[in-house]
Amino acid sequence: MWNTIIINPLTQTLHFLLSFSGDIGVAIILFTILIKTLLLPLNIQATRTSKNIRAIQGHIEDLKKKHKGNPRDLGLALNTLYKDNNIKPFSGILNLFIQIPILFGLYTILIKEIDIIQSKLAFGLIDVTKANIWLAVLTLLTMLYLMHISAKDMTVADNASDFQKEFTKMMAMQMKYFLPVIMFITSIFLPAGLTIYFVISNIYGIGQHFLMKRIVK
Repeated sequence: MWNTIIINPLTQTLHFLLSFSGDIGVAIILFTILIKTLLLPLNIQATRTSKNIRAIQGHIEDLKKKHKGNPRDLGLALNTLYKDNNIKPFSGILNLFIQIPILFGLYTILIKEIDIIQSKLAFGLIDVTKANIWLAVLTLLTMLYLMHISAKDMTVADNASDFQKEFTKMMAMQMKYFLPVIMFITSIFLPAGLTIYFVISNIYGIGQHFLMKRIVK
């Protein structure tokens, strides 16, 4: 089932892009852009959800106080609040769950060197099946900037609790520094083809961030 649902479609897509571009590195770049573009509607929805939740954060805190010790009533009240404000709280999680098997599938293709990799050299220089420290550094730099601009949007309502404010501040710090460092360390040991995916994903994410600023009101 794994091969049918994930590996075979990814292999066929990469094969088509490789035959079109003639370079496995370019094929992975096009593959990344294709995946990110297909997921763009979910990202837009997730961004709207995040912004709407921040806007009603004060109401959420009020409901938590009102239904303290009664999780069932709190859940019902939150569901009603989300529905009234057209919020889909699980849209971001769905986006993440879709991307995870894609990453594992691409990793499997690169590690096992499926026939799709007719030439393992990307741009005539980089073996996509082996780790590359310079791509890992590029992953770090692009993700640092992406997390920096993303963390600026992590705000809470003025009437949010002190805990909520501190938690948001802590999450913003982790986004800005901890996640990029973890990605850098991980990328040092991953095939270069996967780190190319990470770099292009980060660059796409930076462009997407500024696009969201314009279209998500």
